[in-house]
Amino acid sequence: MTFGSHEGSRVGEVGDVALSVLLVEDSEEDELLLLRELRRGGYRVSCRRVFTAQSMREALASEEWDIVISDHSMPAFDSSAALHILREKGYLDIPFIIVSGKIGEEAAVAAMRLGAHDYVMKDNLARLNAVIERELREAENRRERRRAREELRRSEERYRTFVARSTEGIWRAELEAPIDVRLPVEEQIDLLYERLYFAEANDAMARMYGYERGVEMVGLRLQDLMPREVPGTESFLRHGISVGYLLMDAESVEVDRRGDLKYMLNNFVGIVEEGHLVRVWGTKRDVTRSKEAERALRAAEEKYRSIFENAVEGIYQTSLEGTLLTANPAMARIFGYRDAGEMIEALRDGVGRSLYADAGERERFISEVLEAGEVTGYEVEMVKKDGTKVWVSLAGRARRDESGEVFGLEGTVEDISARRRAEEALRRSEAVYRSVVENAVESILIVDGGMERILEANQSVKRTLGYTEEDLAGMSLCDLLEEREGWPGEWLRRVRESGSLRLGEMLLRRKDGTLAEAEVSLSVIPYAEGEAICVISHDVSDRRRVERALGEIREAERRRISRDLHDGVLQDLTDVLSSMQLERRIYGGRREREAEQIEHLKSAVSGIRAAIYDLRLEGPEEQTLPRSLNSIIELNRQTKEDCEFVLSIADDFPKGLWGPASMEVVRVVQEALANVRRHSGASRAEVALKVERGERGEEVAVYISDNGIGFENTNVAGIGLHSMRERAEFLGARLDVESEVDRGTTVSLRVGLDVLRGR
Repeated sequence: MTFGSHEGSRVGEVGDVALSVLLVEDSEEDELLLLRELRRGGYRVSCRRVFTAQSMREALASEEWDIVISDHSMPAFDSSAALHILREKGYLDIPFIIVSGKIGEEAAVAAMRLGAHDYVMKDNLARLNAVIERELREAENRRERRRAREELRRSEERYRTFVARSTEGIWRAELEAPIDVRLPVEEQIDLLYERLYFAEANDAMARMYGYERGVEMVGLRLQDLMPREVPGTESFLRHGISVGYLLMDAESVEVDRRGDLKYMLNNFVGIVEEGHLVRVWGTKRDVTRSKEAERALRAAEEKYRSIFENAVEGIYQTSLEGTLLTANPAMARIFGYRDAGEMIEALRDGVGRSLYADAGERERFISEVLEAGEVTGYEVEMVKKDGTKVWVSLAGRARRDESGEVFGLEGTVEDISARRRAEEALRRSEAVYRSVVENAVESILIVDGGMERILEANQSVKRTLGYTEEDLAGMSLCDLLEEREGWPGEWLRRVRESGSLRLGEMLLRRKDGTLAEAEVSLSVIPYAEGEAICVISHDVSDRRRVERALGEIREAERRRISRDLHDGVLQDLTDVLSSMQLERRIYGGRREREAEQIEHLKSAVSGIRAAIYDLRLEGPEEQTLPRSLNSIIELNRQTKEDCEFVLSIADDFPKGLWGPASMEVVRVVQEALANVRRHSGASRAEVALKVERGERGEEVAVYISDNGIGFENTNVAGIGLHSMRERAEFLGARLDVESEVDRGTTVSLRVGLDVLRGR
């Protein structure tokens, strides 16, 4: 036996049961007594004595102890302090026994309340071993219970963590009363709907049904999730009952909190005790998306099959060697077979030798597919079942296996025979068109949609205007126009509204600077992938020269007639009239009707003089409308000196109006002024020219007004008014006459501006 004589010393003795003792005692003699008693109890003791707080903390930190035996009261330490240190260090299961020579009942109870397990008086150490044996047993029991509780806690944590983190729905359902599993299936279903409620669900399951937390589902009934009216619900339950409430991977159709259908994959097990179902545990997976994906896949397959079967293009699959593996009905029709099966059977030897007019074309097609991976628009001539030829457009894509090796082709076939025939016909038509255009007498220009850049020109343009192909390539239509009024905006608007527009006669610039007179028209035509404007001009320069020559001849004839009338008839009549007037003044009126004859002669002289003035009027077609009207006004001033004739022309009136239509306007004005001279007795007459907006667009308005005697009936007929109406009708114009007695007369003529421009 070994003894220690100071604090922290260790003593021990061999016995049957090992016992590690931390002794809180300041008396070495009491330590020896205690050890002797323990040996008697059969313990193999390992003991360390401490009697300060510091030494006790060191001992607890350095070793593990089976039991702590403490004196109750020591000069620098006591059992309460020792017990506090033991609990402070967390040693809750180590028995703490107080062995003291003097401890009162109240102190002992207080110590027990602080955590001491028992106390033994030093004068009664005989009961020490029994107390130690009991407390060691109780300590072991406490440790076991604590380990069991800890294990249960960890198990529950693992369960809760698994349930909380599981992506599957996990649930538990309870029954308000057990259900006898021997009852008929239909009766068990009724009882399930009557008694079953959900007692537990994880958050994953809650989210499947549109809830946020599992606790929101506690208390829901079977009808809430699996309404009996949903098709397939009761058959699912029948199956679960028939397999003894042990179901694996079974699908059900359920509803979420919004009433939307959900497809679930279920596992559940019913807890059956003494032939009665008491609760059900289960898991769920929401397979709604996969079911929808399956339906979408089936729909896509059906759609693909429908497209495959009903496509107007042939669809095929072939091996790399040329065996036809798949063909749709359109493919068979293109090549004259009854159906795809007949075509596949007939082409067993390969499509290269049977379908291609030139077998080498297949090799070239395959080569392009292998190089590019995919080819479209490969046009080739093939052979139909009856031996006739057909042009097709091939599209092909390489088919590859998992390793990336090409094992076949797939693609489409389009019959383009009709298109090829149409293209050939179009080529011939274009050749004819090109020949007609190039050899046309008219000059034909194609300009862009903005009527600026010249795109094409035929030979007549180059011949008539003297430009080369290179000249025209850098020119715009504007470069050829001498007159640009309305270009390009107004021209574009009108030609697009009606599709075509006649501009009438215009002046075009030749390369040498001279001007060519031409009749010009526009039309919208398709060009490339859009539209262009076709400009057709007919050179009228030669015709105009002839017309001018004829005009000069007519003018010379008019002047000759005017001269003859003036120098002959007018002079003779004037001489006769003068003689008769002289004789009347000298001899007086001796003959009846002599005065009347003299008046007739005066009227005849005046009429002939007016006719002479009209004949002297220069042809209006050879000058502009304002200039012609100015000439008429001047001649009327000379003819009737006692009447003031005025011409008023608006500032914005077009200066370049001339030609046949303008001549008709001049003749209307001439007739109206003749009526003013002969019948109105006016002292003033005015001709006004304006441009006004009318129902048909811009119009030239001509007003001939006088301050003469006027008349009441505006529908009076006369040769002059009849002639004016005919000319207005010819122009498509409107002629109005307004007159009031003693207030004068106004004749108005309204004619379209385009008419006067020759359009």
